[in-house]
Amino acid sequence: PQGYGGGVGLRGSAKKTQSSAFFLRAELNKSEVFKGEQVIVSYYLYKRSRVFNVSPRKYPELKSFLKENISVNKVLQQTVTLDGVPYQKQLLWRYAIYPLKSGNLKIDSMEIQANYYAEDQSRN
Repeated sequence: PQGYGGGVGLRGSAKKTQSSAFFLRAELNKSEVFKGEQVIVSYYLYKRSRVFNVSPRKYPELKSFLKENISVNKVLQQTVTLDGVPYQKQLLWRYAIYPLKSGNLKIDSMEIQANYYAEDQSRN
């Protein structure tokens, strides 16, 4: 959702989330870097319901960066709280990126398609 992309750690976590079963968020390990310096961008799935059949619809282009895939071998989840709402946070994709120019650069969003059980269905 808008306002959650980019930022170190959980920066922006005080902003309002949409009341949805899940959303994606890009998180960076650094907020300021120099041209050519490595930054790790991680795309996390935040979910409140059981989410399955997750598949990418659009990968980030990251046009102003040199990009390397970092393989994600383990499915690690942790419980986090955003605006008082508990979510399961799961790493989906991770890239090492290197800025090719100076200035403010954009970290592209990623789109996924997934199925999920609504909250009232997950209890049955």
